[in-house]
Amino acid sequence: MVGQTFGKVIRDFVDTYEPLKEYLEIYETSVDGRRVYNECLENTDKYFPQYLVELKGIAIGADVPFHKLFLIHLDDILVSNIRDTSADMSAGRSTLMMNIPCKGQFIGHNEDALNTAINHFYIVSAHIKPRSEEGGGIFPTREEKWEAMTYAGSLPGYASGHNHHGLVFSVNTVFAKKISTNKIPGVFLTRALLASKANINEIQEILTNHGAGTADAFHLNVGFLDESRCNRVFYSIKVTPSETDQISEMNVTSVHTESTSFYTNNLQFSDGEKLKESDWKSSVDREKVFEEFLLQDPISSLADVLRILGSTRGGEWQIFRDRANDFVNTINLGVFDFIERTWTIWTNNPLNNPPIIKLPLKFTTFISSTSDQGTENKPYLRGIISGVSDIYKNGLEKFKNMFGIH
Repeated sequence: MVGQTFGKVIRDFVDTYEPLKEYLEIYETSVDGRRVYNECLENTDKYFPQYLVELKGIAIGADVPFHKLFLIHLDDILVSNIRDTSADMSAGRSTLMMNIPCKGQFIGHNEDALNTAINHFYIVSAHIKPRSEEGGGIFPTREEKWEAMTYAGSLPGYASGHNHHGLVFSVNTVFAKKISTNKIPGVFLTRALLASKANINEIQEILTNHGAGTADAFHLNVGFLDESRCNRVFYSIKVTPSETDQISEMNVTSVHTESTSFYTNNLQFSDGEKLKESDWKSSVDREKVFEEFLLQDPISSLADVLRILGSTRGGEWQIFRDRANDFVNTINLGVFDFIERTWTIWTNNPLNNPPIIKLPLKFTTFISSTSDQGTENKPYLRGIISGVSDIYKNGLEKFKNMFGIH
């Protein structure tokens, strides 16, 4: 359903995504490259066969070869291990968490990406009841209800999302110098988080991924909707590959009430040695801008959150990236409001543009528990895609061409 609904935007992204050309060259010409691809695929199938089924379905629905989509999920893993180098994307992403019960509790997130990703993302809202053939992995299948910002052709989870258990999270990329092989691409771990309960122990168990671990590095910003306002805790979780063990390494920091925290792509519990140089500088410069804001005024409202996330101070490494000649820009900005229970999204700077959509953080049961699903192996409705129709109902006709729906 995802592949069919968003087939035009997925095919367009695959055709124009420049890094995929290098991934394909390595995959097609290098024995070691094919080995790394197969190791990651086998490990992923061992833990998450249901999400490989999902990705294969996207490929079939969009009429795109599966290996191209899986290569996009490998991202820098092939290049850094086969050629001992990688493109320095410096794509960024910035997140601001404000946890002040009497004034507001927000997770605000700037999604920065290569310009190719502009107009190549969508919101997926799904209710999934897995079939028996999707099981068998170490991570058990389960009923899922979630909503997520999703890159074209990618599994949901590696941007922003929330689920019916009350888990809310966003993801910041961390550009580690050392990316491991024979492990699992981080995108599959964040996809599994959409199925997680709102419980920090279960989240850590999923991310640790005993027996394999993440191949690449990323940072999560996490909150739980159903915690009481006065006791709500946000979490900052840095996840990196282990060089010695078949697990992910993690550092978890709590953001308690009356606190505000800003996160970029920096391993704040470590140092710059694990990061590519420009990404270290990008993170430091954005954090410096945040500190300047703190010296001027306390952060105590949604307007303050938007003032910081919409900031264009700092020249090359500004927080909201919208410079005309940059190869990376902020493609969307979203704010989760834990008190109002809404998710508000902008595609242009919020300081001078209205949001394109405001979504309630609640769910509809798309699949009836009493519906006749026939025999065990009979295909049946797995999900409902929404968001696109809501966008055009708000008068944004430009999205019609973007999604190829008339």
